[in-house]
Amino acid sequence: MRSEERQAMSLLAHLLMQNGLAAKSVALLEGLDVVQPNQPPTLRALAVAQLRSSQPAEALQTLDRLALLGDTLPVLGLLRAQGLLAAGRKEEAQIEMAQFLARRLENET
Repeated sequence: MRSEERQAMSLLAHLLMQNGLAAKSVALLEGLDVVQPNQPPTLRALAVAQLRSSQPAEALQTLDRLALLGDTLPVLGLLRAQGLLAAGRKEEAQIEMAQFLARRLENET
């Protein structure tokens, strides 16, 4: 798949999500992940789409994949906290959110 095609599919997935069609965005991003697996930008977008389409377990699995790939963007902690909370894992979500906020404060100083 050419870079332009991948970018077009990513843009379409983003537009779908922004227009309340997160489940369709998930399907598109999962397809993109099959064609070009383990691309952090695709997986980040997929995790967000999964959260927005009430698929917290799947989002947490996607975030785990990103961690295994070495993706350490601070926002992933926020997404993980949201996924844990949506999955009913409140205590873990609180810990993850506290860690996210601590990392954010460290980066601001």
